[in-house]
Amino acid sequence: MRNFALFLSSVCLVVLVRPTAMAVGIESTYTAQGVDQYYVVPDHVSAIFVRIWGAGGGEAGGSGAFVRGVLLVVPGETLKIMVGCSSGGGFQQTPLSYGGGGRGRGVSDMLCGPGGGGSFIVRASTYLAVAGGGGGGTYLTIGDLTLRGGGAGGILVGGNDLSGGEALGGTQTAGGAPNGLQFQGGNAVATTGGGGGGGYFGGGGGNDYSFTTSFPGAGGSSFIDNLQNPYYEAGQPGSAATTLPGGISDTFYQTGVGTGGPVIDGQGHKSAGGGGLVVIEPLFTPLPINPGHPKSPVVKAGPVTGSK
Repeated sequence: MRNFALFLSSVCLVVLVRPTAMAVGIESTYTAQGVDQYYVVPDHVSAIFVRIWGAGGGEAGGSGAFVRGVLLVVPGETLKIMVGCSSGGGFQQTPLSYGGGGRGRGVSDMLCGPGGGGSFIVRASTYLAVAGGGGGGTYLTIGDLTLRGGGAGGILVGGNDLSGGEALGGTQTAGGAPNGLQFQGGNAVATTGGGGGGGYFGGGGGNDYSFTTSFPGAGGSSFIDNLQNPYYEAGQPGSAATTLPGGISDTFYQTGVGTGGPVIDGQGHKSAGGGGLVVIEPLFTPLPINPGHPKSPVVKAGPVTGSK
């Protein structure tokens, strides 16, 4: 009996000293709806794990960026969630995309896409985390069928127009030229051109040199300074086929999210990019300071270069 009691005592001791596993709550998923959405932080929750994808641009548009990490929050507070959209391009001026995607402007025989909207998590008027959207592309449907892909949604800097135009990606301090602003991609500058992607700072709008030479918009930048243990991937420049965004290997990625819109021959007008996505998981227990764990808050130091 004495040995059995000692055995029970040792079992209880093991249970008492075993490290407590981190508890993760049920995730909340926000898709591109074109309106502001809201997340109320549950009681007893002081940190959330977030995943954010920006939207892709239309008509050979660049794809959206992806960021994830831990945000420190206040129990019971309400956060605004803005999930970027991507409207279709065409042979005319396109509408703005929700999330700050700039207008594209097409004409007869020249398809031009809008920029994809950025996706944002906002506390009151403070932007806590942002994933940049891709720029809108351009496609000449006659002659040599020239295609110029939109710039990628970027991290510290959005993707520039790589086809010889003048549109520049948004940075951490300024919108991309021409016309890019904070949270808003630039509209097409002249008769034709792609729209700039939305983001922390929007990408510049595309311009044109002639009736048959039209340039795409640039990508918007992301914002990760408030994320603990951030991980991030930029999007890709636009092409004739669907362009995949950053973060496609993440568990919560959904097919079509953040993609750059394809061009389908001369019938490619109205070809929108994929809308963004935001997924939030509440973290219910205090987190250990463990740099090796993706959901553990850490003290950040040094420049941002990749994941940390």
